[in-house]
Amino acid sequence: IQANQGRVARPQLGWLRPTTADTPLEEMRRRLDQDDYLYVKGLIPRSEVLQMREHYFSQYAGTSLLDPTKPFLDGIFNPSEPASAHKGIGGGDTEGEDLNRLRGAHTTPHYLTFLRNPQLRQMVRDLMGWDEEVLLQRTMLRHNVPGGESTGVHYDKLFLRGGDAFFLTAWVPIGDIKPMGGGLIYLENSAKLGQAIEDDFTRRAEHFTPEERI
Repeated sequence: IQANQGRVARPQLGWLRPTTADTPLEEMRRRLDQDDYLYVKGLIPRSEVLQMREHYFSQYAGTSLLDPTKPFLDGIFNPSEPASAHKGIGGGDTEGEDLNRLRGAHTTPHYLTFLRNPQLRQMVRDLMGWDEEVLLQRTMLRHNVPGGESTGVHYDKLFLRGGDAFFLTAWVPIGDIKPMGGGLIYLENSAKLGQAIEDDFTRRAEHFTPEERI
């Protein structure tokens, strides 16, 4: 597997443990506590995911990102284009019209409706025992192209300085993704590592102002 920081050897890789959407809540909570993640397939209706995929890529009509002979739903990269010319969020410096298009994709009514998916939101409430959840206004649509740069190694709290050290991040593949096709890689036990970093920061920043903490 090739990542931005270099190649990851196969002995260092493993499969995420799948959890079905009908798994009892207590078992889900146990797995979340043990693994620090839940890998759930089939939670959002496939038709809604594919509609979102088609909507997203349709916004790149008139650009050279996509293969013009394929439908938007397929989202096939234009084979005549260099990968370095098409960077998604996290894939390096994005500017000009590409940046405006990426920003605009986060504000369309179709996307905002997708974020309010009732199955996902209800599962979060049930899983955490919350009466109400708050969705942070910090979502990211990302696309990567074959041979291009993707988002580097990070933990999300770096981008969300406010609030508690613990929050839930939902990653939703917008369509089918092959294991070798640019999916998400999760570092085992990294939630505990992130908590240790945050605890250390909290101690050292005890007398910082809120602005200094950010």
